[in-house]
Amino acid sequence: MLSLIWIFFVLYPNPALLFVSVERLSTPQLDCPLNVSSMPSDPKEIEKFVIRYVKYDYDFNVYGVPWYIPEPKEVVEHKKGDCKSRAILLASILKEKGIPFSFKASPIHFWVDYEGKEKTDFVKKFENSSAAIYADGKWKLPEIVDVEEYLRVWKDVLWDAMPMLRKAILIIGLISIFFVDKVHRFRRYKS
Repeated sequence: MLSLIWIFFVLYPNPALLFVSVERLSTPQLDCPLNVSSMPSDPKEIEKFVIRYVKYDYDFNVYGVPWYIPEPKEVVEHKKGDCKSRAILLASILKEKGIPFSFKASPIHFWVDYEGKEKTDFVKKFENSSAAIYADGKWKLPEIVDVEEYLRVWKDVLWDAMPMLRKAILIIGLISIFFVDKVHRFRRYKS
């Protein structure tokens, strides 16, 4: 149990960020901080703008935690983030322009669907409604589960993207907890 608490606090030194993210998942904040009046009304063009505007980067590098759902103003402030950041900003622009959209999530990806979205290879693989566990405020079981792909992505996001110092703190803490537990058990056994 102590190991799980240690892992949680190493991953989320500010635990409030996780709880805020979970709340934002169920009720995404979509107040658009950008002036969208000069933007085109074609959602494909808006999505291309968002992809250029928001440089892809992991939450560890942008927000210091492995998983975070930002508000649109945070995305604009940082101008970088992962699929959640891009989806939140895209949804906020589409909402501001009155363009219908659907906000969805799978265990490894967040995206926005809209009428006429191009079905690229990436969209076919990762933005598949059959893999969605969340769509427009409703949770559901996915119809397609690709465990191997999930594990690969989670490794990229949770381990590979973690700063080296955090990895060291995590490992040293877990080793310490293990040895303290062994010493404690040994002393109880001896008495």
